[in-house]
Amino acid sequence: MKAEWKPDWATTGRTPAFVGDNGPSQVVFGGNKYLWGNVPAIDVLQLAKNEGRNYDRDVHLLFAASGDLRNVIETVSSIPETFQKSISMVLNDRDPEIVIRNAILLLISLTAEEIKEAVDCMIHIFYSAFLQKNHLDILQGKIRALVADVVQKVDNKPLKSLQAKSWTFGSRILRLILTKEVWCKLLERLDVPINLTVQKAHQIRTAVTLAPSRRDYRERRYMCVFPAHRLSQQRYRMDGLLLPFGASRAQFDTPNPTLFESNQSWPLKDSSDPLEGWNIFDILNKTPRAASSDVYGKLYFYLQYAFKAFIEKSITLNASFQLFNVNAEELSKHLESETFSRIEVSNICDAGYLGCAKTLFSLGPLLQKKSTNPHATLIMLFMNAIEENLTPADQAAAFRNSMAQVVKFLPPPVFRTHPYDPCYLKYMLAADLFRDNDRFFNKYMTKWRFEECGRLANMAMKKNTVVEKWPMRLKKKAGQPGAKEEFDLLFGSGHGNERYVEWQTLE
Repeated sequence: MKAEWKPDWATTGRTPAFVGDNGPSQVVFGGNKYLWGNVPAIDVLQLAKNEGRNYDRDVHLLFAASGDLRNVIETVSSIPETFQKSISMVLNDRDPEIVIRNAILLLISLTAEEIKEAVDCMIHIFYSAFLQKNHLDILQGKIRALVADVVQKVDNKPLKSLQAKSWTFGSRILRLILTKEVWCKLLERLDVPINLTVQKAHQIRTAVTLAPSRRDYRERRYMCVFPAHRLSQQRYRMDGLLLPFGASRAQFDTPNPTLFESNQSWPLKDSSDPLEGWNIFDILNKTPRAASSDVYGKLYFYLQYAFKAFIEKSITLNASFQLFNVNAEELSKHLESETFSRIEVSNICDAGYLGCAKTLFSLGPLLQKKSTNPHATLIMLFMNAIEENLTPADQAAAFRNSMAQVVKFLPPPVFRTHPYDPCYLKYMLAADLFRDNDRFFNKYMTKWRFEECGRLANMAMKKNTVVEKWPMRLKKKAGQPGAKEEFDLLFGSGHGNERYVEWQTLE
């Protein structure tokens, strides 16, 4: 796709499907699973900036609504070499398929004899629709034997009864607390569904990722993406393999059983994208391998480094992992009197889920007291607070106020050739990056009484020391070195509205 490429609706002069009643009305398309995180991974510990590089106590982390493993991997791989104590992590998610995939990925990291082999397998289990034979062999070897043994032993237990199993791998421990039903599903996910050929799996997946009815939605995304990255994105939509662009695909001839839950459907939305789960600036700047335009190749090499560091650090830190599959509100019932250095809750604090108050009351008591650890932090992510609370008047005013900045980064349209001319649409979309989100989020906090909720829960908001308030906000001003590149990458990433709030106990 050349730099001067235009969407089909613009070259044919028609109204795009995402406008009005001229096409599919749904905002999302495809499956309803969120198996991949859609905000960049964070290090929830930031030990050097908080407790200190030489902190001499064990660290306990809770990922209360973990989603995939990316925050766990980012956190463990970022721990300084000077930290010599151990680390324990509790991961919970209410979606059993997410917990199953996390368990499988951890088992790969814990059982593989060669780190290089484990890293390659983890990357493709995580993000590739198809696997090589050696990847499936890893699933069906030691891992299958371990899980099958548990399933056999709980055969006479009630389907919904909780069954726990711990394994020790050298200095590392994995404990799964799952219902018998989920244990059985875990075993099933190690085998390709019956009658699912690679050809059928490809058809099932591309019926979502390349659906003709969604062409305009895809091309709206490509319209915003850095031109050099469009071809790489299209290639991934076509073959679903997280590989460098020029790498051979020939041996990837087995459907990934952790993604294809059946022989009938693809579980993810058509917009699901591995790039959304990692920092695009780190991907491009920390991986000299792969061509600069091969953004998925860059991601592949970035994950090689991150996953390798994760495995190596988990060994030296005597890491232990506990996995649960319960609603976050119920988690405290399963954790006895344990408290944590960090509690990361993802965006269950958004108003459409638990909300801020319920999150504080249900998970706040699990945070270490300020008097015990002044750096103990509960981390909330608000993904929808801005968009869901903007009025039409707010949107119009914000657009007008942003134009003076947008024109410094996008070329002004010469003349409008089409009601939905890409140049004008880009202006509208880019305006969000310059909106005064602080003002709107302050209104949101007032509406939902954050300070009052905190007092009632014996908690208080604190200065952000773990993750920036707006980590994906534009940081450079027009004219500064690197400002245009930063704008182009952030504009194409779809990020910018993510707001993190950090809490500590009052005592």
